Amino acid sequence: MTSNCVYGRVAEISDTKYTIELEESSACGSCGIKGMCSKESVQIEKNRVSFPLKQSQIVRLEFDRVIQTSIILYLIPIILFFTGIALARFLFDSANEPIQLGFGIAGLVASLFLIRLIDNRYSDKNSTIQIKKIEKYQED
Repeated sequence: MTSNCVYGRVAEISDTKYTIELEESSACGSCGIKGMCSKESVQIEKNRVSFPLKQSQIVRLEFDRVIQTSIILYLIPIILFFTGIALARFLFDSANEPIQLGFGIAGLVASLFLIRLIDNRYSDKNSTIQIKKIEKYQED
């Protein structure tokens, strides 16, 4: 079992999409930012699933780009912040902290634009979600 997965139950089936209600894992309970990142449900287009799903079927969603996304989201701002500070020290050749802080904040702002550019360019093109059956659906 992969650690980049979420369990859920098929809640609704439309002509083009499945709505899957996500279940919290034990790791979600201890996470400090649980409310910011967890969604109660996701919608997935039917053509992205290789087999038909039934109502109330339990599935596992596996995401393939969790580490890459985390690196982009957390490391780019830190790197550009410190790059801004180093650039201020190099350009002004002094230890003037307000100027260094200003350049560091400018690096953070630049990182927001860079992350937005990366998100717009690569958002759905290269990422995949694999859906796997957990329990077989039994009709009554």
